Amino acid sequence: MERALIEQQRTRLLSLKGHTDELTTLMDGFTSSSWRVRKTALEIALERFSPEDIIKPLIDLLYIEDNAGARNTAIEALVRIGKEAVPYLEEAFQTENRDVRKFIIDVLGSIGGKETLGVLLKGLKDPDQNVKASAVEYLGRLGEKTVVEELIKIIKGDDLWTAYPAIEAVSRLGDKEAIPYLVESLKRRPLTEPAIRALARFADPSTLRHIVPFLKDSRRSIQEETLKAIEAFYHSGVEEDLIARTLIEEFSDEAFSLILAHLDSKRNEVRKAAIFLLGILKEPRSVEPLLELSEEEELVERVKRSLIHISKAHPEILPGILSKVRPEQRRIIADVLSELKDRRYYPVLMKLLDDRDGHVIRNAAKGLGSIGDRESAERLFELFSHPYPDVQIAAVEALSELGKFIKEEELINKLHDSNERVRKNSAILAGRLLSSTALKELGFLLKDPSEEVRTASALAICWICQRQEHPECLRYIRIALNDESPRIRAKVVSNLEGLSSETALETALIMTSDANEHVRAAAVRVLGSFKSQKSRDRLIELLRDENGLVVTRAIESLSRFDDELAMKAIAEMVSSKDAEIRRTALLSLSGFRDAEPCISPFLHHSDWATRLAAVQSLAAIRSKEATLLLEDALEKETDPLVKEAIEGALGV
Repeated sequence: MERALIEQQRTRLLSLKGHTDELTTLMDGFTSSSWRVRKTALEIALERFSPEDIIKPLIDLLYIEDNAGARNTAIEALVRIGKEAVPYLEEAFQTENRDVRKFIIDVLGSIGGKETLGVLLKGLKDPDQNVKASAVEYLGRLGEKTVVEELIKIIKGDDLWTAYPAIEAVSRLGDKEAIPYLVESLKRRPLTEPAIRALARFADPSTLRHIVPFLKDSRRSIQEETLKAIEAFYHSGVEEDLIARTLIEEFSDEAFSLILAHLDSKRNEVRKAAIFLLGILKEPRSVEPLLELSEEEELVERVKRSLIHISKAHPEILPGILSKVRPEQRRIIADVLSELKDRRYYPVLMKLLDDRDGHVIRNAAKGLGSIGDRESAERLFELFSHPYPDVQIAAVEALSELGKFIKEEELINKLHDSNERVRKNSAILAGRLLSSTALKELGFLLKDPSEEVRTASALAICWICQRQEHPECLRYIRIALNDESPRIRAKVVSNLEGLSSETALETALIMTSDANEHVRAAAVRVLGSFKSQKSRDRLIELLRDENGLVVTRAIESLSRFDDELAMKAIAEMVSSKDAEIRRTALLSLSGFRDAEPCISPFLHHSDWATRLAAVQSLAAIRSKEATLLLEDALEKETDPLVKEAIEGALGV
């Protein structure tokens, strides 16, 4: 629809005075294909017409099958009219059109209040499932005491067709008065499943004994619902001992086999519930089947939690099978033993450091970080030369926790080890421990032939100097910033922010002239954290950098300055031929006042991604002018992704 025609229709609507003879024109506005016309019609209807004049015509619009826009606008109008519309909607609910009945339930549910209760309760008995489901949902939200009483009557009644959704509704209301009737409903075969779900929502400990027996129900679906319900009780705060005791009292030894049978369920939520309950039972026989499931990625965390439960009751069980299981399962066992942080497992974890599997060694090292001592620290140091980086990282992390067992001279000696892996990991550890004593040796390593060692040493120096003042800090950092490796220079620049502001600013300014674009980009990011004229002016200069990454970073950093010069500099970049620079500039303008004129031309750009950036920027501004620009753009936009973004910004 042409813009001129849309404006003509809107002008006509705006001229209406609220007379009944103007209703036809008003309702034509509701059926327009333009959302702007429909929105105008909606506002005029509510501002200038009396509710009794427009309610019935609005209800008539609900019957239009091929115009969702008209229906949705009519629904919004009826909701905004509110309780005055309820008697009309109650009368209209008698229609045979199930879609209209569904719309009426939606309107009444959105209006809320006691006045809507009668129709919503009728909705529970509606022959159409969609109407009934909506009635249940809105009754659950209503929260009226009288609703609970009415729902209980339905639950107690003979009409199972309405009792089912009534159980669902009463559970959402959360009134404990319903609990005895839900327990009774467990005995009515068609209502067992919704009653179990409802009782799980309440999670009243006294009802657990009524639910547990259904683990042995002949229907698989009921067994599965029971499993999930019992787990829900735990997550709602019911103690695991009560759950385990109830299971054992009801089934004795059979509880294990009843739950075990569901490990092969096709439904993941059922398998997860079964895994959880096996852990709650703390049954040693569960370990083997649980380990089999541990190789499935989506179940591994749940298996670990259950194995932890079992191990707390039977600490000997996992160490006893380590030599009998596959490497993949040994990894899980090592991980579980580590998480337990139990000194009883110290000898086992120490032995696992000699395992052939790197994952097992890594997990054992993690555990020793929590319960280790001087002896384990010595063993962990040996892992610094391990060929697998993950093992080295775990050893460094563990030793970081065991700092009190590490001697300064020992660490310094390792910084001079002939093995470069040992030197690298010792440097990282020195940084983690903030060892200023090691600063001189770390400075020496800045000349190491290994780039990995120099990188580790440079980072360690940065970490130490960020926390402690030392006269040699600046000298060592400057040495690192002159390293031949741009990777090292970039990493050091990225860590400048933690230093004193004057040192960091001056150093970052120097590094913006580095020959490598990644180093310059890192320096540009650091400059953005300093709100000084010097940093702003340098960032503006860097908008002319030959590298696109540096330019986009400069734009992003400039957006943190709330001044006219920064905005003007960014605004000039929206015309860049580089699409990424252009989009970054558009998005960055959203933080400035009065940026709308700079952004608006790009709502009509040939590149859809540029238009999207303009939309996102205006959406972030959220001014009246931005809204008008987006409304105009919506009429012309053809790309579905951009159109969706505009609609989201406008809430249509």
